[in-house]
Amino acid sequence: SPVYKDLVLEWFGNSDIFGILSRHLLVPRPWIATEIMEFYNANMRDRTTVGLQVRTATMKGFDAEFVAWDEFGFHDYPNAYAKCGLMSALGLGKVDESLFFLATDNKAIRPRIKQELGSNKVLMFEKEITRKINSGHATALIDMMLLSLCDDLVVTSMSTFGYVAAGLSSASPLLLNFQAQCTREQSSQPCFHKWSFVFPGHCYNKTAMLSHDVRFCGPLAPPYTLVEPVW
Repeated sequence: SPVYKDLVLEWFGNSDIFGILSRHLLVPRPWIATEIMEFYNANMRDRTTVGLQVRTATMKGFDAEFVAWDEFGFHDYPNAYAKCGLMSALGLGKVDESLFFLATDNKAIRPRIKQELGSNKVLMFEKEITRKINSGHATALIDMMLLSLCDDLVVTSMSTFGYVAAGLSSASPLLLNFQAQCTREQSSQPCFHKWSFVFPGHCYNKTAMLSHDVRFCGPLAPPYTLVEPVW
Protein backbone atom coordinates (compact mmCIF):
# COMPACT_ATOMS: atom_id res chain seq x y z
CA SER A 1 0.00 0.00 0.00
CA PRO A 2 1.31 3.51 -0.84
CA VAL A 3 0.23 4.57 2.65
CA TYR A 4 3.09 2.54 4.16
CA LYS A 5 5.61 3.20 1.39
CA ASP A 6 8.00 5.39 3.42
CA LEU A 7 7.96 3.06 6.43
CA VAL A 8 8.57 -0.04 4.29
CA LEU A 9 11.45 1.65 2.46
CA GLU A 10 12.93 2.70 5.79
CA TRP A 11 12.85 -0.88 7.06
CA PHE A 12 13.75 -2.81 3.92
CA GLY A 13 15.04 -0.34 1.34
CA ASN A 14 14.35 -1.58 -2.20
CA SER A 15 15.14 -5.18 -1.35
CA ASP A 16 13.09 -8.31 -1.89
CA ILE A 17 10.47 -7.62 0.80
CA PHE A 18 8.07 -10.47 0.06
CA GLY A 19 10.79 -13.08 -0.37
CA ILE A 20 12.48 -12.08 2.90
CA LEU A 21 9.29 -12.09 4.97
CA SER A 22 7.56 -15.09 3.40
CA ARG A 23 10.45 -17.42 4.13
CA HIS A 24 9.90 -16.69 7.83
CA LEU A 25 6.09 -16.64 7.76
CA LEU A 26 5.39 -19.63 5.48
CA VAL A 27 7.14 -22.50 7.26
CA PRO A 28 5.89 -26.04 6.47
CA ARG A 29 5.39 -28.55 9.25
CA PRO A 30 8.38 -30.87 9.74
CA TRP A 31 6.84 -33.87 7.94
CA ILE A 32 5.94 -31.69 4.94
CA ALA A 33 9.41 -30.10 4.91
CA THR A 34 10.89 -33.62 4.92
CA GLU A 35 8.85 -34.64 1.87
CA ILE A 36 9.90 -31.47 0.06
CA MET A 37 13.60 -31.98 0.68
CA GLU A 38 13.50 -35.72 -0.08
CA PHE A 39 11.93 -35.03 -3.48
CA TYR A 40 14.29 -32.10 -4.14
CA ASN A 41 17.42 -34.09 -3.23
CA ALA A 42 16.33 -37.10 -5.29
CA ASN A 43 15.23 -35.25 -8.41
CA MET A 44 16.30 -31.60 -8.56
CA ARG A 45 19.51 -30.95 -6.66
CA ASP A 46 22.41 -29.98 -8.95
CA ARG A 47 20.10 -30.17 -11.98
CA THR A 48 18.72 -27.22 -13.98
CA THR A 49 14.97 -27.21 -13.40
CA VAL A 50 12.21 -25.02 -14.84
CA GLY A 51 8.95 -24.96 -12.86
CA LEU A 52 5.66 -25.05 -14.77
CA GLN A 53 2.56 -24.02 -12.79
CA VAL A 54 -0.52 -24.80 -14.87
CA ARG A 55 -3.82 -23.72 -13.36
CA THR A 56 -6.98 -24.72 -15.22
CA ALA A 57 -9.71 -23.95 -12.67
CA THR A 58 -11.68 -20.90 -13.78
CA MET A 59 -11.84 -17.73 -11.76
CA LYS A 60 -15.24 -16.75 -10.39
CA GLY A 61 -17.18 -13.58 -11.06
CA PHE A 62 -15.83 -10.91 -13.36
CA ASP A 63 -12.76 -12.85 -14.48
CA ALA A 64 -14.61 -15.96 -15.67
CA GLU A 65 -14.94 -14.76 -19.27
CA PHE A 66 -11.16 -14.60 -19.58
CA VAL A 67 -10.60 -18.24 -18.65
CA ALA A 68 -12.41 -20.29 -21.29
CA TRP A 69 -10.89 -23.72 -20.67
CA ASP A 70 -12.77 -25.22 -23.58
CA GLU A 71 -11.72 -27.79 -26.16
CA PHE A 72 -9.48 -25.24 -27.89
CA GLY A 73 -7.95 -24.05 -24.64
CA PHE A 74 -7.19 -27.58 -23.46
CA HIS A 75 -5.25 -28.37 -26.63
CA ASP A 76 -3.62 -24.97 -27.03
CA TYR A 77 -2.46 -24.13 -23.51
CA PRO A 78 -0.23 -27.15 -22.77
CA ASN A 79 1.68 -26.40 -25.97
CA ALA A 80 2.03 -22.74 -24.93
CA TYR A 81 3.34 -23.71 -21.47
CA ALA A 82 5.83 -26.08 -23.06
CA LYS A 83 7.07 -23.38 -25.44
CA CYS A 84 7.40 -20.91 -22.58
CA GLY A 85 9.27 -23.52 -20.52
CA LEU A 86 11.66 -24.24 -23.39
CA MET A 87 12.27 -20.52 -23.76
CA SER A 88 13.19 -20.42 -20.08
CA ALA A 89 15.59 -23.34 -20.53
CA LEU A 90 17.13 -21.55 -23.51
CA GLY A 91 17.63 -18.47 -21.34
CA LEU A 92 19.33 -20.61 -18.70
CA GLY A 93 21.65 -21.91 -21.43
CA LYS A 94 20.76 -25.54 -20.82
CA VAL A 95 17.99 -26.59 -23.17
CA ASP A 96 19.11 -30.20 -23.52
CA GLU A 97 19.91 -30.75 -19.84
CA SER A 98 16.94 -28.92 -18.30
CA LEU A 99 14.15 -30.75 -16.48
CA PHE A 100 10.64 -29.39 -15.97
CA PHE A 101 8.84 -29.64 -12.65
CA LEU A 102 5.07 -29.61 -13.27
CA ALA A 103 2.50 -28.46 -10.70
CA THR A 104 -1.12 -28.48 -11.87
CA ASP A 105 -4.65 -28.71 -10.50
CA ASN A 106 -5.72 -30.94 -13.40
CA LYS A 107 -4.56 -34.56 -13.86
CA ALA A 108 -5.43 -34.40 -17.56
CA ILE A 109 -2.66 -31.83 -18.09
CA ARG A 110 0.08 -34.20 -16.95
CA PRO A 111 0.18 -36.48 -20.03
CA ARG A 112 -0.18 -33.47 -22.32
CA ILE A 113 2.89 -31.75 -20.87
CA LYS A 114 4.82 -35.05 -21.01
CA GLN A 115 3.83 -35.36 -24.65
CA GLU A 116 5.08 -31.84 -25.37
CA LEU A 117 8.39 -32.03 -23.48
CA GLY A 118 9.13 -35.75 -23.19
CA SER A 119 8.25 -38.07 -20.31
CA ASN A 120 11.87 -38.31 -19.18
CA LYS A 121 12.10 -34.51 -18.89
CA VAL A 122 9.04 -33.89 -16.70
CA LEU A 123 9.10 -34.19 -12.90
CA MET A 124 5.96 -34.31 -10.75
CA PHE A 125 5.08 -34.84 -7.12
CA GLU A 126 2.56 -37.55 -7.91
CA LYS A 127 0.07 -37.11 -5.07
CA GLU A 128 -3.24 -35.42 -5.91
CA ILE A 129 -4.01 -31.79 -5.13
CA THR A 130 -7.52 -31.43 -3.75
CA ARG A 131 -9.33 -29.08 -1.39
CA LYS A 132 -11.52 -31.90 -0.03
CA ILE A 133 -8.98 -33.45 2.35
CA ASN A 134 -6.03 -32.16 4.41
CA SER A 135 -3.51 -34.29 2.53
CA GLY A 136 -4.57 -32.56 -0.69
CA HIS A 137 -3.74 -29.18 0.84
CA ALA A 138 -0.39 -30.53 1.99
CA THR A 139 0.37 -31.72 -1.54
CA ALA A 140 -0.43 -28.25 -2.86
CA LEU A 141 2.01 -26.71 -0.37
CA ILE A 142 4.69 -29.24 -1.37
CA ASP A 143 4.16 -28.35 -5.04
CA MET A 144 4.37 -24.63 -4.25
CA MET A 145 7.60 -24.99 -2.28
CA LEU A 146 9.18 -27.21 -4.97
CA LEU A 147 8.26 -24.64 -7.60
CA SER A 148 10.05 -22.00 -5.53
CA LEU A 149 13.22 -24.14 -5.60
CA CYS A 150 13.35 -24.26 -9.42
CA ASP A 151 15.91 -22.23 -11.36
CA ASP A 152 13.15 -20.42 -13.27
CA LEU A 153 9.35 -20.43 -13.29
CA VAL A 154 6.48 -20.29 -15.76
CA VAL A 155 3.27 -19.39 -13.89
CA THR A 156 -0.38 -18.87 -14.75
CA SER A 157 -1.83 -15.38 -15.00
CA MET A 158 -4.15 -14.45 -12.11
CA SER A 159 -3.06 -17.42 -9.97
CA THR A 160 -1.98 -16.59 -6.42
CA PHE A 161 -0.46 -20.08 -6.17
CA GLY A 162 2.07 -19.22 -8.88
CA TYR A 163 2.68 -15.69 -7.63
CA VAL A 164 3.51 -16.94 -4.12
CA ALA A 165 5.88 -19.59 -5.50
CA ALA A 166 7.65 -16.87 -7.50
CA GLY A 167 7.74 -14.59 -4.45
CA LEU A 168 9.32 -17.34 -2.36
CA SER A 169 11.95 -17.87 -5.07
CA SER A 170 12.74 -14.12 -5.27
CA ALA A 171 12.95 -14.53 -9.06
CA SER A 172 10.78 -12.76 -11.64
CA PRO A 173 8.83 -15.53 -13.39
CA LEU A 174 7.63 -15.97 -16.93
CA LEU A 175 3.84 -15.63 -17.03
CA LEU A 176 1.38 -17.18 -19.45
CA ASN A 177 -1.75 -15.10 -19.95
CA PHE A 178 -5.18 -16.19 -21.16
CA GLN A 179 -4.26 -15.43 -24.75
CA ALA A 180 -1.38 -17.94 -24.48
CA GLN A 181 1.21 -15.14 -24.56
CA CYS A 182 4.42 -15.58 -22.56
CA THR A 183 5.88 -12.55 -20.78
CA ARG A 184 8.61 -11.98 -18.21
CA GLU A 185 7.18 -10.40 -15.07
CA GLN A 186 8.79 -7.17 -13.90
CA SER A 187 9.26 -8.39 -10.34
CA SER A 188 8.83 -11.40 -8.07
CA GLN A 189 6.78 -9.23 -5.70
CA PRO A 190 3.02 -9.81 -5.32
CA CYS A 191 0.63 -7.95 -7.61
CA PHE A 192 -2.97 -6.75 -7.35
CA HIS A 193 -4.65 -9.42 -9.48
CA LYS A 194 -8.21 -8.57 -8.50
CA TRP A 195 -7.81 -5.25 -10.26
CA SER A 196 -10.63 -6.32 -12.58
CA PHE A 197 -13.09 -6.19 -9.66
CA VAL A 198 -12.12 -2.61 -8.84
CA PHE A 199 -11.76 -1.17 -12.32
CA PRO A 200 -15.51 -1.17 -13.25
CA GLY A 201 -16.57 0.36 -9.92
CA HIS A 202 -18.56 3.58 -10.32
CA CYS A 203 -16.68 5.16 -7.40
CA TYR A 204 -13.24 4.37 -8.79
CA ASN A 205 -11.41 7.34 -10.24
CA LYS A 206 -9.49 5.70 -13.05
CA THR A 207 -6.95 8.56 -13.18
CA ALA A 208 -6.47 9.87 -9.66
CA MET A 209 -6.47 6.48 -7.94
CA LEU A 210 -3.81 4.82 -10.09
CA SER A 211 -0.47 4.52 -8.33
CA HIS A 212 2.94 3.43 -9.58
CA ASP A 213 3.55 2.09 -6.07
CA VAL A 214 1.04 -0.73 -6.57
CA ARG A 215 1.82 -3.65 -8.88
CA PHE A 216 -1.21 -4.57 -10.95
CA CYS A 217 -1.68 -7.69 -13.03
CA GLY A 218 -4.40 -9.50 -14.89
CA PRO A 219 -6.47 -8.84 -18.01
CA LEU A 220 -7.47 -5.26 -17.12
CA ALA A 221 -4.17 -4.06 -15.67
CA PRO A 222 -3.40 -0.36 -16.31
CA PRO A 223 -1.44 0.11 -19.54
CA TYR A 224 1.72 1.38 -17.84
CA THR A 225 2.15 -1.98 -16.05
CA LEU A 226 2.06 -4.11 -19.20
CA VAL A 227 5.05 -5.42 -21.10
CA GLU A 228 5.35 -6.73 -24.64
CA PRO A 229 4.94 -10.52 -24.80
CA VAL A 230 7.97 -12.62 -25.63
CA TRP A 231 5.87 -13.92 -28.52
